[in-house]
Amino acid sequence: MAKKLILVYAHGGITKDPGAVNESVKPVVNERDWIKSWYDEYLIPEFKSRKLEIATVQQTEWWKIDTQVDAIYEAGDIAIACHLNAGPADKATGVETLYCKGSANGEKLAKLFNDTVVKVLGDKDRGIKPIQWDRNKPRVHDDRGGRLVCGTKPPCILIELFFLSNDKDLADANTKRKELAKAFVDTYVAFRNKK
Repeated sequence: MAKKLILVYAHGGITKDPGAVNESVKPVVNERDWIKSWYDEYLIPEFKSRKLEIATVQQTEWWKIDTQVDAIYEAGDIAIACHLNAGPADKATGVETLYCKGSANGEKLAKLFNDTVVKVLGDKDRGIKPIQWDRNKPRVHDDRGGRLVCGTKPPCILIELFFLSNDKDLADANTKRKELAKAFVDTYVAFRNKK
């Protein structure tokens, strides 16, 4: 059974990296601020209202995220990072979830959470994606989440909730923030109780 959820705040940190940006809406929306707002206003309060243990990690630099997560890891924990995708304007849409290739628990988590987000947001299911990453190879910035999903001790997934670059996806997600937080915690509890 999972002891606690380690919830990762991606982007931001020392470089103040905003992640994906949608400049076609006013005010301009960026990934870092949307995720932080959703975590702080909806997701974390939902966890706390159910008396579930949660810990957070704010990425300082992308190449340190694995050691940051591992610093608070205890046996039985799981880790999740939520991101927002970007693509060509309103053409790209959908939900996808990354997990470490070969991690049975990571694959289970990815499937459960991906299905939940697809159901709540009603977006296209882009599927779960196994990521292969080797700690012994040179570090690269564009490792597609490998440092986090494969480089950490707990089973870990990275969920691309929706395409921030798609105005409709953004508008839909904005109206379902509370519903998404509740479903997210329900999914966490279901995983925890089955494990």
